[in-house]
Amino acid sequence: MQRILSSIASAVLFTASLSQARNNHVASDPRAALRQIEADASGAAVVADELDQPNHNFLSKATDMEFLMQIGDDINRMGKEIQRLESEQAVLTPWERDALTKAVPLLRDAAENTDHAVNLLKGTITSVWAAKVYRSDTEKIEKDFAQTAKLLRNYLKLEDATGKEERLRQSLGLEGGS
Repeated sequence: MQRILSSIASAVLFTASLSQARNNHVASDPRAALRQIEADASGAAVVADELDQPNHNFLSKATDMEFLMQIGDDINRMGKEIQRLESEQAVLTPWERDALTKAVPLLRDAAENTDHAVNLLKGTITSVWAAKVYRSDTEKIEKDFAQTAKLLRNYLKLEDATGKEERLRQSLGLEGGS
């Protein structure tokens, strides 16, 4: 029970940590951090999708809580990466700042919905209303993580393609830009 409460508190801290003073840790490779956030968001989307399946039932609160705690751990990892990136925002490229700016609200929503789902699960999900709200929360969590992963994956792909184009232009002796 202590681990569950600790994990819930950690998930809630993610939202608060986004507005707190930034730490002094330097993000050595912003692209690697964005790739890690994308991978964690993809993984969390898969876990949340398990909770959102039409045939999912609420016979095992413990199992659902384990899934939500796993999502909370993912949120915490992403929150730490975001803190590192935000502490170095002045040196990020424009696309890295843009990707971060668009991803943070989605992850904040996922954290809030995870916290709400945990609170519902701690109560009783015997009523039809509570079951619908819980399912709605897990659906939102899955969508926020999937959207975050897709957003970051697309930014990273675009940057990779732009870099390849620039290297090809240089190897052909062409001027930069199209």
